[in-house]
Amino acid sequence: MDVIWYSCNQVLHGGRRDDIGTIIRRIHRLFVEHSKAWSALVPTKSFRWSPHCGIRWKINFDVGIRSHCSMIAAVCRNSAGSLLFAWTKRRPPGTPLVGEARAAFLLFRRVVCLVNFSLTLKVTICRSVTLSLPLFSPDWSIGSLVQDNKTLLEVHTSWTVSHVGRDANRLAHKLSQWAVLVNLEGNTPMHCIPPDILNSDDPPPPPS
Repeated sequence: MDVIWYSCNQVLHGGRRDDIGTIIRRIHRLFVEHSKAWSALVPTKSFRWSPHCGIRWKINFDVGIRSHCSMIAAVCRNSAGSLLFAWTKRRPPGTPLVGEARAAFLLFRRVVCLVNFSLTLKVTICRSVTLSLPLFSPDWSIGSLVQDNKTLLEVHTSWTVSHVGRDANRLAHKLSQWAVLVNLEGNTPMHCIPPDILNSDDPPPPPS
């Protein structure tokens, strides 16, 4: 885009015209240079899902935003890493901001029945983590949802919420995508989830 804008400015202000072949070669050269630069920044360490220490249940959740709906997905595992349940919920379409806050609220309400267990909630959504900060001032569109989320967290002091990278949240992320495609909502039996999705948090090691 910068190359195109530069060429337009040269035509408008400098009277200089580049032929299309020159512009294409310049764009391709910059693309290659940027690709090499980004490749050099890719971390070699692979972040994977890992079970929590102690007797705790760990819930990973994510929300997929589509033009026709939002799909919330949550997966719960115990400290041994065994999958206890998977759950999805379809909601009306909306902005990512509203979808994320709504996903957190619905999940918190869903796990209220697990109050006797210590829970660790892992989310890909950064904003869901900031709701626990005392000085966090939410956007007006999610103000009421954030306040409800804060109230639930204050009541259930054994719950902890933290952000996790997408690489360590593949199962919840892919489950939300798959649930949209197959129009699936509610408790999902493990045998119904495709194996490639079910095992996505434990990918095979790269070839040596």
